[in-house]
Amino acid sequence: MHKRVHLSLLLFALLPPVAAVSQSTPTAATHAIHIRLLDGKTGTPVPNLELSIYTGRGGGKPLPITNDGDAYKLDVSGLATLQFGEMTSRTPEQTHFTACQNAVPFFEVQEIETKGIASQNNCSKKPLAISAAPGELILFVRKTPWWNQWKDER
Repeated sequence: MHKRVHLSLLLFALLPPVAAVSQSTPTAATHAIHIRLLDGKTGTPVPNLELSIYTGRGGGKPLPITNDGDAYKLDVSGLATLQFGEMTSRTPEQTHFTACQNAVPFFEVQEIETKGIASQNNCSKKPLAISAAPGELILFVRKTPWWNQWKDER
């Protein structure tokens, strides 16, 4: 009888707790990418910008972005494409920024997740040796000149 009690206690100790088993529910996996905004001339990070990023072409509702140090973090679960909109500073004297590429910044999420993307940099004649890791999007930006802002306001 003594052996039977020890065997029962041993089996009971090896079983996982019932509460832990019932609480473990499968959760949807989230896919996040990191976005780094770099100065097109120097390659240094441009922090604390308010970004407008939309799903697909043509805009829509801006996606929620979290600040992650020098980068920004964006949950791309269920998204296929991203389009950048306005980029402005959060300082009292608002400064607008423009992407250093010819077209409106538009990117495929799957390519960002698998290879990483470093956008074109037309703001500098000297190429910057900066590459993106998988899951990372690097966008080169510059301050928008006042005459472009004035032209856009008309």
